[in-house]
Amino acid sequence: MPLINEDYKCTLSEKYLEQAKKELNEDPNTRLEYCQKLLDAVEESNPEIHVNPDPKFLLRFLRARKFDLERARTLLVRYYSMRYEEEAYKNITPNCIKHVLEAQMGGVLPKRDKQGRIVNVFNPGLWDFEKYEAADVLKTNLVILEMLVMDENTQVSGIASIGNFKDYSLSQFLHFAPISSKMGNLFDGAFPIRMKGMRMINPPKIISKILELIQKMMSKKMVERTKVITSTSFQDELIEEFGEECLPVELGGKESSNYMEWTNEKLYALEDYMKDQLKYGISTTGSYKIVDNMRKMKYKDIQTLNPLNADRNVAQNTL
Repeated sequence: MPLINEDYKCTLSEKYLEQAKKELNEDPNTRLEYCQKLLDAVEESNPEIHVNPDPKFLLRFLRARKFDLERARTLLVRYYSMRYEEEAYKNITPNCIKHVLEAQMGGVLPKRDKQGRIVNVFNPGLWDFEKYEAADVLKTNLVILEMLVMDENTQVSGIASIGNFKDYSLSQFLHFAPISSKMGNLFDGAFPIRMKGMRMINPPKIISKILELIQKMMSKKMVERTKVITSTSFQDELIEEFGEECLPVELGGKESSNYMEWTNEKLYALEDYMKDQLKYGISTTGSYKIVDNMRKMKYKDIQTLNPLNADRNVAQNTL
């Protein structure tokens, strides 16, 4: 299949273009060539996957894997496998999780942090599990990630997250536990985003211990980039990590705007785009062909595609 949109124009700023060249092995002269090679590789290994042939889409996977074609192919296959297998991805659009967005559990900060990253803030203590299910929370995170990865500068800079566990209860955790591993899979090999840091603040004592256990399921690199802050002086640590210009006032920063409303407006504007993306993916009506192709792939690919069998301690150093 040939690429579409071959008149693609790169929107990377000069700063992130230089970063892409230095850190991600990106060469502006061979971008489209790599996109075509990636598309061809997936068609050969997994012909049941109808891949979006737009370079804007394919570059997400190449950048997330530093233009290593085999690793990018593995990531793209796993991404579409996740979209096919996970119920949370069925008919996923901003309007389908409007009830969660309006509850304002979190959102994306309008300004980048001092390291140039986009920062996503989530407040799980605000989740009312009697009003909406854990799957809706997962779906909301997926929609936000899909929005973030559309920006080419963010594909290079990566993102960081802040989890504010104020008022988070054991009951909330137990309701979310069945899909918690799926949330981890998003950042650990199934989504084309560079997760550069995560800070968890205000955890109740019991939850703090549980979060430490969850970290054992992560890859070594993700563990190194994740920190649970139990100190009451978390604002100082957040300012040191992110800078006060981007942080909201309640987290010790100077940003006074409602970042959750800002995020929702951005998401609703992408309704038609996300609906259009639903036409891509695994086209077979059964799973036999997918499994058969997975058997033909290298052992590391099978491990990557199957999150239940993946050994987090030997996961690829991908981000």
